[in-house]
Amino acid sequence: MTCIGHYRIKKQIGEGSFGRVYQAEHVRLKQVVCLKVGKNPFPEFTKLLRHEAGIIRRLSGHPAIPAFKNFMIAENNTGVLVMDFIEGCSLAQWLKRGNRMGAERACLLTALLLEALRFCHQQGVVHGDLKPDNLMLTKQGCDLKLIDFGVASFEPGSCSRALGFTLFYAAPESLRNLPPIPETDIFGAGWILLCALGGDPLTQTLPGTVPKAIREFCGQLMDPEPMRRPCWERKDPLKWLNRLLLETF
Repeated sequence: MTCIGHYRIKKQIGEGSFGRVYQAEHVRLKQVVCLKVGKNPFPEFTKLLRHEAGIIRRLSGHPAIPAFKNFMIAENNTGVLVMDFIEGCSLAQWLKRGNRMGAERACLLTALLLEALRFCHQQGVVHGDLKPDNLMLTKQGCDLKLIDFGVASFEPGSCSRALGFTLFYAAPESLRNLPPIPETDIFGAGWILLCALGGDPLTQTLPGTVPKAIREFCGQLMDPEPMRRPCWERKDPLKWLNRLLLETF
């Protein structure tokens, strides 16, 4: 089997625009880890991975963020980010299997995501590319991990434009190439809730069985105007959702 540094590759588990993701095992310690490896030894790929490594290290310790383990340069000069291995599947994979969540479970999942986003924003980090592919459901199915901070930004206002995003799930301000702000992630949380509730991504509509209060909450998260979305300094979306959970279910 192929080895990268002290890690033996077990299998490829994902691929992005500038890196491949592998399940691997430390040769001596037998620890199972996740390796994100640059596709090529291009300096810009290594810079992006080093950037992501810095963000993961900054956020490590939160239960919804993969733990940072190491960053290294492989023998072929590609960057390698080493993180905890997450056993489970992405929300996108889970939905593609035909699974659906009830409204209460979808709201609980979104509450966990909002709690993780609040922590990220308190640390000055905006994820900037929230989508079902970047939300891992653990094998137990009752927890989540927020992954892929490759285009995340540090302090709001530290960059002059969007660093990158997935076109289909992009917030309106990202499409205008404006810099990511916490409200950009709030829009992404709305996408997660809509998809988890079984909504139609093309029309951004929810099934009629979803309670009215939850529909209104989702609509507020996805308001086209960033400053009208609930955010921590204005109307805390996590407190709002927790109240809806108590009142609705």
